[in-house]
Amino acid sequence: MSVAKEFAFHPVGNTVLLASDPTAPAGIQAPKSDPEGANNHADCYQFYNAGSETVHIGYGKDATEATANSVIPTGTGASATKSYPLPAGAVIVMRFGLSTFFSGINASTGGSVFITPGEGL
Repeated sequence: MSVAKEFAFHPVGNTVLLASDPTAPAGIQAPKSDPEGANNHADCYQFYNAGSETVHIGYGKDATEATANSVIPTGTGASATKSYPLPAGAVIVMRFGLSTFFSGINASTGGSVFITPGEGL
């Protein structure tokens, strides 16, 4: 069984602010820290959209890819994107690789998404 399914989410690192905008900002990471060294395999992130509109979270192996993937999808095929819609006020935990970068785009105003690295769901 996956470690993430065995317990509730708990932070392993500092919360970072991902500022979203109608033009996707440079991708950022939410680094993990563990003073005891026991949780260096943590790969879950809690996202909280504190803004007033949906933010499409782009992700990738580096800042450039995360920013490029922060696109609001307009359909299927070539119009589909590698982003995740996070509605206003939503909190969700998702699993990504340890070195993942994130960026965010929204339709009309600047927004704030808080990302907390950790373990568990």
